[in-house]
Amino acid sequence: MFERVVELRTGILIGVVLALLAFPMVWLGFGELRMAAAVTLALAAASIVASTLGLLLPSLLARFRFDPAYGIGPLATIVQDVLTLLIYFACVSVIVL
Repeated sequence: MFERVVELRTGILIGVVLALLAFPMVWLGFGELRMAAAVTLALAAASIVASTLGLLLPSLLARFRFDPAYGIGPLATIVQDVLTLLIYFACVSVIVL
């Protein structure tokens, strides 16, 4: 259990650091504060969701008697990609539009 907490905390830290690094680049590159805020929020949220999903999906599959290895392969990648797009579009539609 402790390893999962450490991994989740690391995922959150990576998301926050990436977001903080992306904010000035997007703001200076596009000159739009709202766009920079939307990208920053989406990047942080997507990173946190991806790390959480990476922790939970194998356990969830094992609980339903599926091979947990599917949870770290293509299935996890597809689910994370779809969720990342949904998070990005939601952030942009709320903040920018």
